[in-house]
Amino acid sequence: LTAMETFAQESWNGVESLSGDWLAEHRRFTGCFDLIWSDGGPLFLPYPDCWSTLLERADMWLKTGGLLETKIQSPPIDAEEVERRRRALLERQPGSEEDFILQMSDLWQLCHFDAIGSDGATDRERVGHNHSRYRTLALEAFPKDAAIIEDTFAGFVDHDGLTSLQALPSCAQLKPILDDCPLSFVSETLLADSRPAANYCWHLRLRKD
Repeated sequence: LTAMETFAQESWNGVESLSGDWLAEHRRFTGCFDLIWSDGGPLFLPYPDCWSTLLERADMWLKTGGLLETKIQSPPIDAEEVERRRRALLERQPGSEEDFILQMSDLWQLCHFDAIGSDGATDRERVGHNHSRYRTLALEAFPKDAAIIEDTFAGFVDHDGLTSLQALPSCAQLKPILDDCPLSFVSETLLADSRPAANYCWHLRLRKD
């Protein structure tokens, strides 16, 4: 985020913005990049096949010694704690509008926490059930803030009406994919300041040797 804030204050005259399929080969980028960075982009790709394809593409686009760095998310707490935190968010009285937006965003995220399979894949139907239930409870608890609640729970939803987050794997759950990919594992770093739970977000670094 610090890098993004710094970059946002600089001239973008030399920046080329492309909109397209991340999984396409884009051969003109072969060996072009020292760094490929993503703020959780893989989470929106079908898992695990498209994750493997993305890592193959990154290997093609990186220079030797180049790094792929991305934020991943994985629930760090058990189902009982998840439910306790969801209830606490529904009982907390709203503060400022900004704080309430974060409060509802935390609730939206927590609806994923008890819907992750043993391989890290998201049970999107279960997440959808959780979202429907907690959206209704939030509207009942905070009727004056209905617009914020509706906007929050409508975000990151695919055309089928289900969450766009296809997987929230831990590094251990990713190991079979990482073992088969052409890039070398460098490190995983848990992010203690993650919302809505410490260590929910983690940073993955891979290198092209």
